[in-house]
Amino acid sequence: MIGWPVLRAAVALLFLLLAGLPLRWLTRTPPPPAVEASPSLANEPAEPPLLPEILTVTVTFTLPPETFTLTLLGSEILQSTGSDQFDFGTRVEAIFPPEGIDLVLEAEWKEHFRPVKSLVVVTRADGSQQKQTIAGKKTLSEILTFPGQEGTP
Repeated sequence: MIGWPVLRAAVALLFLLLAGLPLRWLTRTPPPPAVEASPSLANEPAEPPLLPEILTVTVTFTLPPETFTLTLLGSEILQSTGSDQFDFGTRVEAIFPPEGIDLVLEAEWKEHFRPVKSLVVVTRADGSQQKQTIAGKKTLSEILTFPGQEGTP
């Protein structure tokens, strides 16, 4: 062999070490920033508890449904089977959070293949109303979200 293989190996190792330092610096994970307790959060009052209010819910169909149910938080608040009514309504006591409430409407018509529509109106205790309309043919199955108002309990 010509030259000094040990010296060549040492130079190659030194070169790899010098090339690896910038790579180590570029690929390292920075430490997470220190989180300090915010004094403004400690001074803010707690949110007032949400109180239940009386909601008036009405459902109007263009054709009387064979069966229908309207549920709020998993419990049926309106239901009908074999009625000739177009309009249904109820009053329910519920908490109306700022995020809103979800009503699940399911309705079915056995003999009608015409398009049908349903109007759901939620009236809060303060008199404000929110409306949603849905349409379908033989069945309706819909989750209706009625948003609350930010900043109101």
